[in-house]
Amino acid sequence: MSFTLELLKQGREALQQQHQSLETQKLYTLRIGNSGMYSEGKWYGQCPRRVIARYYGIQTEDTSGHRDSKFLMFDGGYTNEDSWVQLLTKAWRGNVLRETECEVNTYIQSAEAPVPLSGRPDILLTDKLNQPVVGFELKQVSSIWTARSVLVQGVPKLSHLCQALNYQILLKAPAYELWYTARTKYPNFKFFGKLLFETEGETAVPAHLLQHCEFNDKGSIKALHPFMSGYKMELVDGKLVVTQMTRDFVGEPQPTIITLEGIQDFWGEIVKCIKSDRLPEAPESVDVFGNRLSYKSCDYCDAACQAACQADPKELGDWLTHLNRA
Repeated sequence: MSFTLELLKQGREALQQQHQSLETQKLYTLRIGNSGMYSEGKWYGQCPRRVIARYYGIQTEDTSGHRDSKFLMFDGGYTNEDSWVQLLTKAWRGNVLRETECEVNTYIQSAEAPVPLSGRPDILLTDKLNQPVVGFELKQVSSIWTARSVLVQGVPKLSHLCQALNYQILLKAPAYELWYTARTKYPNFKFFGKLLFETEGETAVPAHLLQHCEFNDKGSIKALHPFMSGYKMELVDGKLVVTQMTRDFVGEPQPTIITLEGIQDFWGEIVKCIKSDRLPEAPESVDVFGNRLSYKSCDYCDAACQAACQADPKELGDWLTHLNRA
């Protein structure tokens, strides 16, 4: 290994040790970053089993194979937040707060002792009196499939919206937005015989997407340029409605399946599972508008989680034991 890479490796290990130390301090604490929804006996968004594993301090992320690549992806997320803060600080006349400056802590009540719930919002803008104005949940786009979903199809991630809505409620922010930022150019290619970005010439591409597309001499999309795609969030009669926003474009409000009651029940049911040793079911494979996905969330779990679930445990404690062994 080169001298430079060895230095970076040592730095990464030091950061990981620091991270693990901070994680230990949050043992037996639920995290808003693992938000989801529970409605009519079904789970949505984040896998409740993984949420509980983190509560117990059990590492569920893949620690082999593409571990270093994942670290680079997470680094990009931090860099994305830094860029947003830099720009907002130059333009906003109030305060620009981030993470530790606007950390939220609360408790989920139960028949026994209350369970702590905490989280660190990405950015919160406040006025000069430090009153919340608008919050931002930021996501770095690191996959061509995510780019297709959040920009072209106008479908944000269900768990991301649940996370943002939790923060809005706890911060008592009058407005909140979820923003996706892609900082690379994605090529258009065939997938199962069809182009990833459907096109029959420029006239078939929605007007608001033209500015993000690069076309070849035949009028077909050649590539998708770096972009920002945001979703304004609004609660209407207890149900979340989102409106897509890109440069020079604001879409129509779209009702989602996410409800205020659902995200609150998520934490309540998680606590019930912990207290009663009940193993929760896997989350539903649907998008934020209730459409059935072509894949299962479980297919993207790390090897340890998949092995624990395939062992067919009957109770939560059994699943956690299998997870630790894996």
